Amino acid sequence: MFDQFTTVGGSEPPPGAKSPRSGKYDHLWQLSMADPHTGLANKLLLLDRLAQALTRRQRHGGQVFVCHIDLANLGEINFELGYASGNEVLCEMTRRLTAILRTEDTIGRVAGSELVAVMSVSDEPAVDMLTQRLRATLDDPVVVGGHEVQFQAVVGIAVARDSESAEDVLSRADRATRAGNRQKRGLGG
Repeated sequence: MFDQFTTVGGSEPPPGAKSPRSGKYDHLWQLSMADPHTGLANKLLLLDRLAQALTRRQRHGGQVFVCHIDLANLGEINFELGYASGNEVLCEMTRRLTAILRTEDTIGRVAGSELVAVMSVSDEPAVDMLTQRLRATLDDPVVVGGHEVQFQAVVGIAVARDSESAEDVLSRADRATRAGNRQKRGLGG
């Protein structure tokens, strides 16, 4: 449905690639498919990429999994250091996550403090390896304005089931994150 040349972190075709869009259409496409602060895919593009990954899985096998990441203390960072600092921290985390993902993966921002990574892998050990890399990246503090900021990230994971829609997989990952947030606050699962 959407441009096949869109990369993990945004919506630019690779060098030398021919895009069917030009000029003002490129700009409009960027506005409609990317988060304006991070350049990541927005929810619409993310769901499209997830649907494509599910279709590839049906044809070629493997697994598709979704990591729903809630940067739980981003609101506190915005309150204590200001929104500019919060955006800087969010963009740094975006750069870090994009750097550890593969070009065939997609990461998007679906809400203020919520990021989602869609990954296709061949087997369960690959899921574990990528999840460990994501968690390690989230555990590293970010320095902004002379302040070291430690994220309180909660990650919910959903592995796609047979004949499950993109919306269903994303919803299960979101519910896993919310359950993790409740446990972190001591409210039970």
